[in-house]
Amino acid sequence: MNTIDTLYFHLTQACNLHCIYCYFFAGKPMQNELSTEEISTIFKSLTRLKPIRVVFTGGEPLLRQDLLLLSFKFYEFLPNVTLCIATNGTLITKENAKEITHSFDEIIISIDGSKEINNICRGDLTFERSLRAFRYILDAGGDPVASITVTKYNYLNIKDFMHYLIKIGIYKIHISPLISMGRAQNLNISCNHVDLEKKVDEFWNELFGLNIEIEDSKEINCGVGKYLTIYPTSASISPGRSTISTSRPSKSLT
Repeated sequence: MNTIDTLYFHLTQACNLHCIYCYFFAGKPMQNELSTEEISTIFKSLTRLKPIRVVFTGGEPLLRQDLLLLSFKFYEFLPNVTLCIATNGTLITKENAKEITHSFDEIIISIDGSKEINNICRGDLTFERSLRAFRYILDAGGDPVASITVTKYNYLNIKDFMHYLIKIGIYKIHISPLISMGRAQNLNISCNHVDLEKKVDEFWNELFGLNIEIEDSKEINCGVGKYLTIYPTSASISPGRSTISTSRPSKSLT
């Protein structure tokens, strides 16, 4: 089969936050979530898929007590694959930041905008805790990625917030427009994808003085055939991804 670009591994459904738009209904763990040994067996099987990149996600992956052990076992089977962690950042501390930085090639931390916006979408104090996580990872020698889910709440201020991230030393930014799944399916808080791309391109132009042509299309490619997802109670692998991204490789702030 063709090489898999990115494989998303949901290690758990457990989460210490209750984001209003969570597509996975994260909160309590699923019954009979995979053990360390079962996940290690999956790692061995993944060698046949030859993914370029694997993302440990959840729920909140840092709630798994065996997370760093899983990272170690992953590299035993897949030493040449990029291993990432997608986290809300609230469990990153000054004490564990260095070990997390050394255990993953990429650390993706969710943050959606100002304090007010994060309070609405992600919960009280999440803005301060996420910023603190970025600082801990930077101080530990890491190069964290800011992951922004764009909704009607933060759409108008998205450029200003990205400029703010650059100013405080966060140079990698991933933009994902909300899709109406999970808790968001009845909220009607999505933004217009085409308008979002225009704002991102305006930001790119302001930052680098470059103009990038935007395709006038409302179609979003879900990546079936390139992206796979593994869920925490099953070794089965499903094609496609339940989130999408309007970011293009040529515009990645890396």
